[in-house]
Amino acid sequence: MVHGRLLSSLVFIVLSVSGFAGTVVAQTRSGPVTIKAARIRVPFPKTWLSAEPNAYLPQSVHWYHPAGARIVITATPKKTGDTLATWTARIKGIAASRKITLDPPKSAQALGAEAMRITGRTRTHQVEFFFFFHKNQLVLVNFTCEAKSISACVVASEYERVIDGLEAL
Repeated sequence: MVHGRLLSSLVFIVLSVSGFAGTVVAQTRSGPVTIKAARIRVPFPKTWLSAEPNAYLPQSVHWYHPAGARIVITATPKKTGDTLATWTARIKGIAASRKITLDPPKSAQALGAEAMRITGRTRTHQVEFFFFFHKNQLVLVNFTCEAKSISACVVASEYERVIDGLEAL
């Protein structure tokens, strides 16, 4: 199943604390980033580093912060039967296999559409999955912060600015 492999790869990449796999060029820059498949513009967090998309997630944007946080935004074509409920179930399954304790899902809004927000934690990290459908694409935002609680994550407010700043093209 393509979605299962995509989500599993995304969770593995985001939760990997051993560093980058392969050669990745990191950079800082200003200005928004466009995810063409989903036709959205994402504000670039100014103090974060970006990396080129990799072979596992070609329709994605990755940001890394020296304080131990990551944001990955991925767009994938919506398949027949895809709903927020089916993706919530997939995320719960992957989280259970990765020993991520999840809070109950919360409804949200993104670009005028219904969205879902699921927060969780491991022993050492705070995790959030924020996802919605836009222009026939599933947009999945994953935030991971190396902290015992979300209040201890020094860049959580910057992540919120990224979510709040999503813009349709």
